[in-house]
Parts: sequence; C-alpha cells; structure tokens
Amino acid sequence: PPPPPPPADEPAPKRPRPDAPAPFVLVPADEFAAAHPGPVELTADVAAGAGTAGGTKVTATLDSILATVADLKAALAPAVGLAVNKQKLSTPGAGVLADRHTLAHYNLATGGVVALGLKARGKR
Repeated sequence: PPPPPPPADEPAPKRPRPDAPAPFVLVPADEFAAAHPGPVELTADVAAGAGTAGGTKVTATLDSILATVADLKAALAPAVGLAVNKQKLSTPGAGVLADRHTLAHYNLATGGVVALGLKARGKR
C-alpha cells in the first residue's frame, strides 16, 4: 500500500540553500588508480607545534597511488620528526584519513595537499 499523505497542518519541505556547497564525492578507488598510474608526490601542510617541521610544508613521494595512508605517514615521519602513531592527516573534503585506506581511496594524486597535525589522545 502507498504511504499515507502528509497531514494538512505539516509545514512545507525545506528548499535547499542556493549557496550550499556541493557534496564531496569521491571517484571509486580502482577507477582513480587506473587514471593516475606511477609514483605520487604529496605535500603535507604541517601545523604549528606538530614535530620539528611545524608551520612548514613537507613533500613525500610514494611508489604508487595504491600506497596506504600509513605508508604516507611513514614517508613523512623523518622530515617532520613525529612518530607515525602521533600524526593525524586530513583533507578538507574527506576529513581525517584512516591509516588502512589507500591514497586512491581518498582520490589523492600528485600535487595533492594534506594537513598534518598532532593526534590528541586522552587530554582533559
């Protein structure tokens, strides 16, 4: 049976705001990886107070776009002076990057920029 009609006293549905940003949409990882073969070079914008390179930009090159976020953190660790488990990488669209996902999962190609911050754990 079809759903009942809405009550007459219910307000009209809200219209979307015309200035609302478009939703962030990722290309499937396998398609993105096929379109971006070879090594990938990413830049990390290091937050002030995060390691010895705080407030600077650090570049890392990985062999493939199928490398994981954990691999990227390992490549950045010597230049930043911050252990892998203390790093937090994020992008404006995807938010905080999970270590287990690939760079292709987040559509990060050569020239991409990630924000590197200090992981906060258990601070009160």
